[in-house]
Amino acid sequence: AIIHGQVQNIFDRAPVEGAYMRIGVQQTSTDEDGKYSVDYILGVDDERNKPIEIIRSAENYYPLDTNLVIFPPEMKFNLKMEYAAPIIETAWTGVVPILFPISPDPLLTPVTQIVVHDYQGIAGLDTVMTTFYYASMGAENYIKIPVMMQQDSVISPTRARYQAMGPSHVDGNYTFYDRNMDIYVTDNEAYSDLKTLADSEVFVDQPIFPVVVDP
Repeated sequence: AIIHGQVQNIFDRAPVEGAYMRIGVQQTSTDEDGKYSVDYILGVDDERNKPIEIIRSAENYYPLDTNLVIFPPEMKFNLKMEYAAPIIETAWTGVVPILFPISPDPLLTPVTQIVVHDYQGIAGLDTVMTTFYYASMGAENYIKIPVMMQQDSVISPTRARYQAMGPSHVDGNYTFYDRNMDIYVTDNEAYSDLKTLADSEVFVDQPIFPVVVDP
């Protein structure tokens, strides 16, 4: 019996690529369109119309299993999966002149802003962090400074804005290096998203919202 179909994200109907499928004892995975096909060999139980177990799993999705009765010679079986991980939708990083009470002149301060989306709700987020990079004179050595991002505002129950500010320099000799940037978000179920400056489709050229100076 040929069993085929498509696996989609239950929220936005996007195809789930690379989803692992186990149908009875046979295994396959979905292609870039979320489609799969298995030439399933019927066993005695199948011929007696006993349901078989179907297990599906994919990165950042909740694993699921269900049962299916096989009807030869061909079956179409579409599946939906629930996306579990938080998503860094938009990010910006740059240097902003900020006047602090401790300094008579504005300091060039590195700032990172992001918008996070979580289908399960932003209340379930655990860690929202960015890592600023600092380079020595001549860029021979680097220091990484992780900074927890603070929630700026809530857009909806599933979206929020976050911001972090880093020091203008570290140990006197290390200055902000704007060619590296890590942003990490994890939820209370250990699902996560990581973005770097290489993820150009996420980063924008202007601040996402007015820069807020930490008190």
